[in-house]
Amino acid sequence: MRIIIEGVDGTLKSTIAKQFAERLSYPIVKESVPKLVNGETNLQYYLRRCDELPQDCVIDRFHLGEAVYPYVKNDGRVALSTPQVHEIERKLLDTSKKGCALILCSSSYQWREWVYCTRGETFITLEQSEVVKKSFEFAYIVSLLRPTYRFYVDDYQPKGIQILDGVQVREDIFVDNTLKDLSDIWNLI
Repeated sequence: MRIIIEGVDGTLKSTIAKQFAERLSYPIVKESVPKLVNGETNLQYYLRRCDELPQDCVIDRFHLGEAVYPYVKNDGRVALSTPQVHEIERKLLDTSKKGCALILCSSSYQWREWVYCTRGETFITLEQSEVVKKSFEFAYIVSLLRPTYRFYVDDYQPKGIQILDGVQVREDIFVDNTLKDLSDIWNLI
């Protein structure tokens, strides 16, 4: 199974990806801004990457970021349209023998504010992150990939660390009703 983890910067995507990879003995495929070759488009890049992905893997960010980030970055990239996202998702499903799951990581503004200050995030501003969050929510809703899950991180007040189904999180993180912990996903696989 291919497990795709998407969402705004600073919402525990990499942490969750590491936990899945360790638990399932899957490799992690980490994507960021596409490395286009020979004049290919973003769409061509992701269609090519679908063929290159292992059958069983955890993908820390894949195609949805390119449907979202170009709108706020204004760095010359062209955003993927919804029909292009669907074409990529059909290719993901066609090239996968065991299917694909999508996990959208999201958070409150206060959480992102704490993360951005702590980590010194500079890729996008905190204000831009709110636009990105809403855009990811739309992309998640219209995604063809099933099953889908949401992992939501809420307000932060420093209190320490706990383990939530193997994922190290701060003890005051609230996870929304869609996914109380990762056990629903563990059971899926």
